[in-house]
Amino acid sequence: MTQMMVPPLTPRYGTHIPRVQPDILLRAKKTAASGMDAQTMRLQVISENLANIHTTAPDPESDPYRRRMVVFVHDKATGQVHVSKIIKDPSDFRREHSPMNPAADEKGFVKLTNVDPLTEVVDLRQANQSFSACLKAYEASTDLDRKIVDLLRI
Repeated sequence: MTQMMVPPLTPRYGTHIPRVQPDILLRAKKTAASGMDAQTMRLQVISENLANIHTTAPDPESDPYRRRMVVFVHDKATGQVHVSKIIKDPSDFRREHSPMNPAADEKGFVKLTNVDPLTEVVDLRQANQSFSACLKAYEASTDLDRKIVDLLRI
């Protein structure tokens, strides 16, 4: 049995195809995906805040729904972003005079949630834009993968 000699691959037209380390492309995808995951969680929390915008305390001694906020942490080693925790907004509750409400205190005031609709809409828009940016980065990484495979087929 004879062994066939295979000539070494030489670049066409005198060009050199640089070798891209696959872990760099994978890291880019993981970074973009982690950003999308984090922004998805942020969008869910904002949606919950907006859904509870009109809640009141059930009785004068208890508190109504308290606005929640997402805290992110950036892992410098991997470049990824993760949700570290969801915290409650410590700002004061709004108060409204409604003496007929069963949750009113002795002065006739009811505690309302501390969710501000304008703040939530701004946060919603920002989270949506951040998600879109991460999605574009992920798609660019995928396109680069596809182009590298196409170049290797030549």
